[in-house]
Amino acid sequence: MNTVGPAVRVENLSRSFGKVHVLKDVDFELDRGKIYCIMGPSGCGKTTLLKSMIGAQPPSAGKVFIDGIDIWNDKKSLGKARRKFGVLFQSGALLNGLTCYDNVALPLRQHTNLDPETIDIMVRMKLELVGMGHAADRRPPEISGGMQKRCALARAIALDPAIVFFDEPSAGIDPVMISILDRLVLDLTEKLGITSVVITHEIPSAFRIADEILMMYQGKLHFRGKPEAVRHSRDPVVRQFIHGDSEGPMSQASSRQAVAARVLGMPEHEAPIPAHISQRFTGRVQKSDERFSQAHDAIFDLQDDTRAKRTMRLPQAPDPARETEKSTAKAVPANSEKQSDNITRKINAR
Repeated sequence: MNTVGPAVRVENLSRSFGKVHVLKDVDFELDRGKIYCIMGPSGCGKTTLLKSMIGAQPPSAGKVFIDGIDIWNDKKSLGKARRKFGVLFQSGALLNGLTCYDNVALPLRQHTNLDPETIDIMVRMKLELVGMGHAADRRPPEISGGMQKRCALARAIALDPAIVFFDEPSAGIDPVMISILDRLVLDLTEKLGITSVVITHEIPSAFRIADEILMMYQGKLHFRGKPEAVRHSRDPVVRQFIHGDSEGPMSQASSRQAVAARVLGMPEHEAPIPAHISQRFTGRVQKSDERFSQAHDAIFDLQDDTRAKRTMRLPQAPDPARETEKSTAKAVPANSEKQSDNITRKINAR
């Protein structure tokens, strides 16, 4: 393991999907042996950033260094870097057909030449380290969600990585289990000296475990600091996110830009706010521009049930009586009486 330089270095990282710029020149370094929590509102680019750091999704521009290795330089570099880190996925990503023991043993069997006895010792040691030694012979469907997360964590550290990435480790588990996982992260950092990078929405959890918090916003690194600095920050975006306020710059930006993106077909993070739309929000616009007036009605008037029904013109249920009349009319041809008279005349003529 390289002991010189940062554990993770991200340089001018950008990622775009078509016209949508999800990451914009993200740049930071993470020191060794510390716990970093990356936070931010939904859609800010956290998951895309994580995928770029673990080699799951290439960036559009920029570089990622893991333990000094430029992982996107070539496939060989990426393969070498993957031995340096482990990943605890949000779902756990355990193989349901294998026992907990075999799930943890899998990377050791696939990526090392260790003999079975050594693998057995290492697997049981990792399971004991996360409090799952008693469940070694049980399969994932037979244990709780929290136990699955702990088993997945044992697998993530099976190869003794220098870095562990956690993708929303608290998702889908109760507060008690969240506290247990927090304790495990702290213990692993202290006992094994690993660097932990945690993607999370759990603010109390981040304050408990983080040495530093990085906050993403609109595809950029918006704020970085120790938990106390984040807690007492006067930055309006940070304050709104930490306190969970419904009013603030995040909600204002998301509502206006989402409308602009839908109407103009532009990337949500870069769509300008047309004057017609912003004025319609305050009710001051005159219907001089039919395009934006219609867009406003289509988006917002659905909240009014009466107007929504009139606008959408939902199909009505068929009338049984009318359907019966239609079926009868189809069964009896319109010229049936005329045909009957012709037949009667032919019979009488005979």
